[in-house]
Amino acid sequence: MSLLNRVFGSMAVAITIAAAPALAADADPAILATIDAAIAAINSSSAADLQAVFTESPAAIVDDFAPFAWSGKSAVATYAHDLQAVLTQYKITDWRFQRQTPRYLFATDTRAEAIIPASFPFMLGGKPQSVSADWTFVLNKQDGKWKIDVMSFGDTHHTLLP
Repeated sequence: MSLLNRVFGSMAVAITIAAAPALAADADPAILATIDAAIAAINSSSAADLQAVFTESPAAIVDDFAPFAWSGKSAVATYAHDLQAVLTQYKITDWRFQRQTPRYLFATDTRAEAIIPASFPFMLGGKPQSVSADWTFVLNKQDGKWKIDVMSFGDTHHTLLP
């Protein structure tokens, strides 16, 4: 192997290592802290706290109740309102969202995606119910802080029938 080939090979390895995304084991812990803050805000019904961890104008919030998708400057407030309305409409009580260990976490210096198994246990008419889902988050780093730009809750199993 010529010296030139070794130099280019070494440069390619160095560039690959420097540009490699962070996987779950070495990702910035602030990514999951941001996601946990969003879940805590939802569980405490705090639209203000939820807005604090989202971008100013989220690309999308997707969930399993109508209208199913929210976006833009009012997305977070409208989603929080609509979530409370559906919980009230169906008389869902004793509810909470819980995340599990991320199934997938991929991050660069300024963007991250996390796919996280989640559960939503609750009571409906005095009977325990549950929803399992994969919760997908896409985050942007803005002014040194991670902010959620996309949040999608996709049911994989539920005991609540329409």
